[in-house]
Amino acid sequence: MLARKSLPLISLLVLALVVTACAGIPAAPPPAATEAPQPAATEAPTAAVTEAPPPPPTEAPVETAKPAVLRIGRGGSPDTLNPGTAVLEEAYDVFELVYSAMFELELDGTFSPDLAESWEVSEDGKVWTFKIREGVKFHDGEPLTAEDIAFTYKFYQSHEDFPYMPVYTEYFESVEATDDHTLVITLTEPIPNMESQLVFMFVLPEHIWAQYDDPTAAVEFENLETIGTGPFKMVEYKQGEFVHLAAVKDHFLTPPKIDEVVIQTFDNQDALVQALVTGQVDMITEMPNTAVPALRNAENVQLVVGAPLSPEVTDIIPNQVAPENCPA
Repeated sequence: MLARKSLPLISLLVLALVVTACAGIPAAPPPAATEAPQPAATEAPTAAVTEAPPPPPTEAPVETAKPAVLRIGRGGSPDTLNPGTAVLEEAYDVFELVYSAMFELELDGTFSPDLAESWEVSEDGKVWTFKIREGVKFHDGEPLTAEDIAFTYKFYQSHEDFPYMPVYTEYFESVEATDDHTLVITLTEPIPNMESQLVFMFVLPEHIWAQYDDPTAAVEFENLETIGTGPFKMVEYKQGEFVHLAAVKDHFLTPPKIDEVVIQTFDNQDALVQALVTGQVDMITEMPNTAVPALRNAENVQLVVGAPLSPEVTDIIPNQVAPENCPA
């Protein structure tokens, strides 16, 4: 991944974009008062002339800070915004920003809770009981409940035409929401990697997706509004051109420090690299190997890698990377 720099990676992509403010323009000083003309000595005295006080200076309007927009260049575009049918990485990057899952995958390979507040596992390892966070809302204002999660997992499990999602539910015997904030998953046998089964199972709003439960409708649904509970919400999407997202400033877990994200598609990698060098974009995620030597020495450009997992777009934008874990 490449990012334009003048500060460390996170500082540039997050903080440098936020600190954008214009000082107020100082008001012009009032015109100097002129003295009233004095009568000539030969003229009869007249009433004294009182000079009107100058109008009070008006304050110049202070310009408001411009939105902090992160511009990302990519060599591809999402194949679809339907999480059930998507295949390309470009689509999954959008899903990770717009949707939430039970867990998040961290850069060090560990899992942290997302929609799950806590969980318990039965002694035989087959029953997982999750406590779901309260107060989580979808981008359209509807509350998320455990029933939305149960619906989502059953939805993915029941559609065999989905390329990836049914695999994650292979060991699910049953999924049940016992109340608004409790989800119980019963497995056919204990598995050691339950978190990894749930981390990419993006939770869908039942009130939208229930009408697409038919096999054909589930595959054909374009999902252009992309309503989720993630730290960003969809503003506009044009296939093959760009994805425009806006920050959810009151997000329950990771309120973004930036305001907007624009992921722009470029026709070829040479154009992608040039866009970074010229400042048309702030970050790119791919490049030809032949561009590495030149970019290493380019002004305001930094090549960034991380271990054991290289940082993805979604690791940077929602400010998920702690300073001590910032890739170098």
